[in-house]
Amino acid sequence: MRNTGWGEVDHAATPQSYVDYLRGVSALDSVQSFKRKSLELMGVRMGDTVLDVGCGAGDEVIALARMVGDSGRAVGLDMSETMVAEGRRRAADAGVRTEFKVGDAQALPFEDRSFDAARIERTLQHLPDPDRALRELRRVCRSGGRVVALDPDWSSLVIDSDDEETTRRVIRAHESHITHGQMGRELWRRLADAGFEDRVAESVIAHSTIFAVADAVIGLREAVDEGVHDGLIDRGAGDRWLDGLRAADKNGRFFAALTGFVVAGRTP
Repeated sequence: MRNTGWGEVDHAATPQSYVDYLRGVSALDSVQSFKRKSLELMGVRMGDTVLDVGCGAGDEVIALARMVGDSGRAVGLDMSETMVAEGRRRAADAGVRTEFKVGDAQALPFEDRSFDAARIERTLQHLPDPDRALRELRRVCRSGGRVVALDPDWSSLVIDSDDEETTRRVIRAHESHITHGQMGRELWRRLADAGFEDRVAESVIAHSTIFAVADAVIGLREAVDEGVHDGLIDRGAGDRWLDGLRAADKNGRFFAALTGFVVAGRTP
């Protein structure tokens, strides 16, 4: 689920599992730092009209609604009806005024120059045409508006294991199963190509010292399945690798980390 299926959430056997996954990831301190930095770089003010593309369950739309106040407008867009419904429910529970729409990041259903600022988080990595999505964000933002993009770089994944060769093969397989697995490092270039000016970049390292947490967020067992499927490792080697990580966890020796990047640019 970390790598595939985000375009098919509504058709999954258990769509709620995607909502639960986002809730678990968002609870991590490092991810919260990632999100706070993106909101800060948007430069949002009271009364602004703001957009969150690939908004998931809507937590940042709610945060943006509080930042712009009753005189502003906070809009969330996601291609999943399941996510949009969850966002509407959470916003109602939070008592804030928001708008949620189902739509494609690569063909935004908004007029030109209709937003003061926008963000897109962990979405470009999954899109067939991320550059088109960035051009769309430029189109719908007013001149001088800030667009902020966040994505991990999956080839930066580090996992401490005695079996270095299997670790390298598992990480390679995991990264290759994401449409744009190195999106994090590409954001700086892609925002320039899309015409954004005054770019700034930040990095955040998310780490875990608990196997179960890393498995839930990164997908360690899933990564082994991918490596076996791709013929990079055999099942026995993959199972021994996982057993070694579990043993390290029991002894307080487990460590894994992933680097994420936040890049902001100004609409000309």
